[in-house]
Amino acid sequence: MRFCVDYRWLNDVTIKDATPLPRIDNSLDSLYGASWFSALDLQLGYWQADLKFPPSKCILAARTISFLGHVISQDGISPNPDKLCAIADIPPPQDLHGVQAFLGLTSCYRCFMKGFALIAKPLHDLTWKGEPFIWMDNRRAPFNNLRTSLSLPRLWPSPNTPSHSVSTLTSPW
Repeated sequence: MRFCVDYRWLNDVTIKDATPLPRIDNSLDSLYGASWFSALDLQLGYWQADLKFPPSKCILAARTISFLGHVISQDGISPNPDKLCAIADIPPPQDLHGVQAFLGLTSCYRCFMKGFALIAKPLHDLTWKGEPFIWMDNRRAPFNNLRTSLSLPRLWPSPNTPSHSVSTLTSPW
């Protein structure tokens, strides 16, 4: 026997509060000026009233921390070396899904590579609807360029200002 509760009536009266997830670059920018970092891994904390922290996954008062595929310190942000090793070891894609997965992974680090969009364009072209998957030299070269370029150590300095402002001139007419 299985117990089942019909919550459709509750869903009908619930006020929807759809808040988008924050962008990764905004989350990283919010760390500007920090020199001490902490991370807590909440185990069973979403639905339970009592939060549980696995001590092995909690880091307190560290000078450097790994966060969302990046390594963060007071000097700035750099790609996580483990992720870059994974990118360097990716074999060439065999189908459209492989190209999409590679572009999705490497796009997370586009800010560390000047001209990323131009280099990745031949790979992006493969994702067009109706475009046949043909792996040729004009696509192999950018793939290898992205893999090798992203494996070089890079540092993305913290922004010079914690916030951005826009000034405009107005006219009375």
